[in-house]
Amino acid sequence: MEMLIENIRHLLDIIYARLICQFFDLLSRGLDLVIIKPLDLLHFPPVLQVFIIGNLTALLSWKLRSLLKIEEKTDEFRNIFQEKRERERLLAATVDEKYARQALLRAHDEDIDEDYNAYLAEHFARYGLAYLMPIFLAMLWIGNIFSPEILSAKTGSVYLFELPDNTMGIKGISVPLVFLSGYLATLIPLFKLSRRKKN
Repeated sequence: MEMLIENIRHLLDIIYARLICQFFDLLSRGLDLVIIKPLDLLHFPPVLQVFIIGNLTALLSWKLRSLLKIEEKTDEFRNIFQEKRERERLLAATVDEKYARQALLRAHDEDIDEDYNAYLAEHFARYGLAYLMPIFLAMLWIGNIFSPEILSAKTGSVYLFELPDNTMGIKGISVPLVFLSGYLATLIPLFKLSRRKKN
């Protein structure tokens, strides 16, 4: 049994080291070539580069959101939920016996609870794929591109830009703050435009 576990662990190590790591390394190099090199050639400062990467990540999240049909799935669940509630109400109205009606309602509530729990799990997974995964992968990538060592070499500071001495103790603006600002600066207007189109 130990030999089997050791073989499986060895196989998983090979898959991770030779496939997954190599894939992400190749992806990182490709993104460097397509995004970072042109921005460097245009002499964009690192703070603007990180902001633009945040914008592009938000556009990717928005596209994933439409590919995963998040809104359609939510509307579909709401419609099914309303139909089940209406059927439950109509069925309960036909039962005169008080205890039988309560048992029937309890059974329907358990059925609806199961459906709702399944919906929540799927909904969280879709949101994780659409929003969290791009953020984490982009942060991993820009954490390597704009590491403290690289930022120190480019700008003379571990921050994208330093702030003057202040009483709050904030020394500078970090990479994650600029990235998330760029991400939200794109995603929030997209949501507002989407809502306007619906109305």
